[in-house]
Amino acid sequence: MARNADNNDSCLLKLNIFWCMSDFKKHRDKLLIINALLIFFLMMVSCNRSSHEEIRAVWFSAPSNECTRETVQYIDSLFLQYQQIHIRHLFWFNNLKDQRFRESSFSLLDTLIVKAHQRGMKLHPVFSPGVENPNSRRPQIKKEWFIINIKGDTLPCLNFSNDEVKKYVLTDFSEYLKHDIDGINLDFVRFPVNLSFSYDDQTLSDFEKQIGVPFKGTSYDCGNIHWCEWVKWNADQITDLVGEMNKVLKGHNKKLLLSADVFPDYEMAQIEIGQDWDKWAADKIVDILCPMLYTNNSDLFKQYVEKAVRIANHRVLLLPGIATTSVHNISTCDEVVRQAEICRSSGADGMVFFRLSLKGMKYIESIKKMDSDL
Repeated sequence: MARNADNNDSCLLKLNIFWCMSDFKKHRDKLLIINALLIFFLMMVSCNRSSHEEIRAVWFSAPSNECTRETVQYIDSLFLQYQQIHIRHLFWFNNLKDQRFRESSFSLLDTLIVKAHQRGMKLHPVFSPGVENPNSRRPQIKKEWFIINIKGDTLPCLNFSNDEVKKYVLTDFSEYLKHDIDGINLDFVRFPVNLSFSYDDQTLSDFEKQIGVPFKGTSYDCGNIHWCEWVKWNADQITDLVGEMNKVLKGHNKKLLLSADVFPDYEMAQIEIGQDWDKWAADKIVDILCPMLYTNNSDLFKQYVEKAVRIANHRVLLLPGIATTSVHNISTCDEVVRQAEICRSSGADGMVFFRLSLKGMKYIESIKKMDSDL
């Protein structure tokens, strides 16, 4: 009986070992499958982050305000180059606000839209509400709509703290929606530099109603608490206008994108020109932020990109601006490529190039080479 018991125990032991081995094989197979799926997922993520998938945009202008044969030929050649470096969004500097070129420029806009869509790209006209050309001033613009600076001088820029100005800008903005655009790029949506807010009687009265005391201080600096509130209030007027433009755009078509060109440092921009673009991101009143980081110092560029990435925080798309040539810099081809690589490695959603043209083919060829080396 004892021997039979030993045999039974031995059989049970073997059986347990068999089942354990079977379970191990099953778990091993599951682990292998999970591991394979994980590797596949990581590969897909890596592919999605390739340069061909990142969002690339460009600010550009046409050689003429009219839709001539020469202009169309130039656009065909330029858009072909853009397509080859995987540009997806075209921000067009235009003369739509200039009464002298308004009709011909809108005709050119329609041609640009067709040409862009044929190549799978999206066309966004640039809308610059902060600048008015005195030589082409339209009859409906009133002289009291312009900024009166602290010295009493009239500046050729609209005062966004004025409710009538805001209504005028929104009407002008709506003109773009009559065309098959893919979005609107806001440029110069700000006050002029050097704290050039308007000190006209109506604006000061509107501000004083909000804070409850007259604004007649002699110190215009942060030592004056009323002046601090004055600066914030003016920034709120810009934010309110951007929000209203977003409502108009999305009310027409939710798929249309609103992008905004902003100064490099949002804290300084809020104080000096009323651009509180951190709040724009938090409130999601724009779809794309384009901080204009124009420099030929790539180390400095990297610092500002990383800061902008933290501010955008995936709430809106971030396309740092890279300039080949601007009033602030003249970059080499290597510097442009380096800055594009910084945008990619720092977690930005892409980049926007400032004025890539056929005259600057060396930059376009460098970007092509960058892509081929990936």
